Amino acid sequence: MGLEARIQTAWAEASEPLLHRRLCLVLRTLIEDGTTPRGQRMPATRLLAGQLGCSRNTVRQAYDQLISEGYLVSHIRGGTFAAELLPARRFDKLATLLDPDFETALSCYGNELDILPMSVATQRRAFWPHETDARHFPFQTMIRHFAKSWRGSREDVLRDHDPAGFAPLRRAIATFVLHQRGIVCEPADIIVCNGTAASFELIIKLLLDRNDGVWLEEANCSNAATAVHMAGGRAMVVPMDEQGIVVEQGIVRAPSARMAIVSPSTCYPVGTVMSLERRQALLDWARHANALVIEDDYGCEFMFEGTSQPAIRAFDQSGRVIYIGSFSSYLFPSLRVSYVIAPPALARRIANLRYKLEFHPPMGMQPVIASMIEDGALATHIRRMHRVYAARRAALASAFERHLSDHFLLRLPPAGLNAIARPKAEMGPGEVRRLVQCAMRHDVGLTPVSTGAETATRRPAILLGFGATDEGEIDHGARRLAAAMQELAG
Repeated sequence: MGLEARIQTAWAEASEPLLHRRLCLVLRTLIEDGTTPRGQRMPATRLLAGQLGCSRNTVRQAYDQLISEGYLVSHIRGGTFAAELLPARRFDKLATLLDPDFETALSCYGNELDILPMSVATQRRAFWPHETDARHFPFQTMIRHFAKSWRGSREDVLRDHDPAGFAPLRRAIATFVLHQRGIVCEPADIIVCNGTAASFELIIKLLLDRNDGVWLEEANCSNAATAVHMAGGRAMVVPMDEQGIVVEQGIVRAPSARMAIVSPSTCYPVGTVMSLERRQALLDWARHANALVIEDDYGCEFMFEGTSQPAIRAFDQSGRVIYIGSFSSYLFPSLRVSYVIAPPALARRIANLRYKLEFHPPMGMQPVIASMIEDGALATHIRRMHRVYAARRAALASAFERHLSDHFLLRLPPAGLNAIARPKAEMGPGEVRRLVQCAMRHDVGLTPVSTGAETATRRPAILLGFGATDEGEIDHGARRLAAAMQELAG
């Protein structure tokens, strides 16, 4: 049987609906099993198309694909041939590692970074913190804005850009933060970044020297602590109370600190909202100490009790506050788009550092986010998700009352997507680890948080996220956690 006949037979037996993929599959199989000899000349595209009853472009597309994969080779004016060596055999003689465990020496910076824990994505469990719910993401709205932003020729977004980010997005952000957070700024004051961690890294690399003091809120679990550590700064943990960071205690512990890093809208993860009086006290300290305030405005969009306060940056008249916002918490966690708002002279220097490190942020989503802000789609989505999360917050309180009131005291902070549970019985570190492991076996994610209070009470704070757990899952999760507690007690 000739090659053309074998191809036709295999073509008729294949079930792949896309014709060029079907032909690729047929030819690839015939070459791999030796039915087509190495170096065999392949049928001309016009001839093969006529025999198979498909278009000549289909055959060309299949040939091009197999040439790129190494199954075929093409010679100008000479035709197309089966490759002499299969792709899997082309690199047989290249070197392989004799010692796969070989590790090169790291720099001091690399060693410091290597010892820090790394959070990795895991399967979603009930009460897993740090998550918003992508199931409510407005996919159709995003698709519409993506098409609007990228339809047609967009040479203006394909070239290298301003290291501060896409100008239309920065204009949209300036309007957005004015309406949402009371911040008056110019687009030139804004630098678009690849997530909050990248924002902290830029700011701290530029402004913090080794051994500079930095105030951090008690129990702060943000990316700030890692950035400070890697820069060689001295992190000073400042106590919290019901009004937020205790400025007087910070002054006692580190009066000449270079900066304070705070989350006034909801101190992550414990959810404390900083009072207006405490915000003003922090600004007064920064002005007198010639220090800076880095405002991580995490959770500002999800306030469930009381009135949302303007950002600290909105009260700053002396250029002491650098504001960090993020779209990841509004839209979806893997978006990784944040922004920094800095005083004008400092904004230029941050953009200059950004250019030297990575030129500019990726362009893919910047025009899309700008479009969603401009037509109100982002604000609409935030309002809708506020209602969703408020219902889940209430469901969590109800579920704990029904199933876990004998085991835990539940605190629902006024803002944010996490709650704090404390066991009624005293628990040491080993007991806490066993509780977390037992809960995991019951498909419940618990995250212990160090707040300082557990040292005196032996009742550790446990973080419970309700952002990615709907009402039905919350009730089932509470039942499973109650079962885990009974298992531990037994």
